[in-house]
Parts: sequence; structure tokens; C-alpha cells
Amino acid sequence: AVGGDVEAADFVMAHGTEGLSNADGTVERKSMETIDEVLRECARRKLPFVCANPDLVTVNGPSLHVMPGTLAQTYQSFGGPTPILLGKPSAIAYTTALAYLGIAPPEALAVGDSLHHDIKGAADAGIDAVFVGGGIHAAKLGLEGVRVGEEAE
Repeated sequence: AVGGDVEAADFVMAHGTEGLSNADGTVERKSMETIDEVLRECARRKLPFVCANPDLVTVNGPSLHVMPGTLAQTYQSFGGPTPILLGKPSAIAYTTALAYLGIAPPEALAVGDSLHHDIKGAADAGIDAVFVGGGIHAAKLGLEGVRVGEEAE
């Protein structure tokens, strides 16, 4: 919804979670509560929802920050149609990168901190992967607060 004008929208695209886009391409910062209100109204209208980054969260300093994948889940929970997810873990994100680089899966190595998106996507594309434990799963792994170059206790 451009600028939150739900009635003028033909579809919803989520590529960030900071606010709502204006017609001129600028972003007006909005609270998650306001974004949820707009999503609820778009879901009522059954607008298609395109999620340009299905990550659920990302690391932002010492905390996790909501990403568009969470908005897609919220949208569906409001009764909206099943979101169209573009990006990891879809193998096309990896196969497109491989084609661009002109290499085969055995020649690549994916590095990521999301088991569901980065590591699963790489596995589905036949690419070896390195899991970064200090990312979004750090607290679950007991690595919260561990910095690069330090050892966990």
C-alpha cells in the first residue's frame, strides 16, 4: 500500500519493516502497530502480498529486529492470502547467484546465520554452507554476547 492508502493499492510489497513507502519512493517511518493496522486492512481486501525478503528477524546490535518475513506471517494470520515469498530459502536465490558467477554448486560456499533461510536454502540448492552461530540463533546456542575472535564458555 503506497503511503498506507489501502484503497488505492493493487497489492502489498514488503521489502523492509521501517515504515510505509510514499508515491515518490521515500519511506515514512511508522510503528509496527501502524503497519499492522495497514496490513489488517489489506488482508481484509485480500490483496496479494509479495515478500521481497522472507527473513523473519535480523541481528541489530544486541537485539533482533523484525524483518519482512514476519510481516508476511502476520498478514496471513490476519486472513490475507498466502504471501508470495521471494528470496531465501528458495533455491532460485542461489541458482541465480551461481549462474551470474558462472560456477556450479560444488564450487560455492554459502555463509549465513539463519538455519531456516540461509542454511536450508543452500542445502536445497546443493551448496555447502557455513553456519554463523553468533547471529539470530545466538541466544538459543548460548553464544549471546560472544564477539568475533572470542571463545564461548
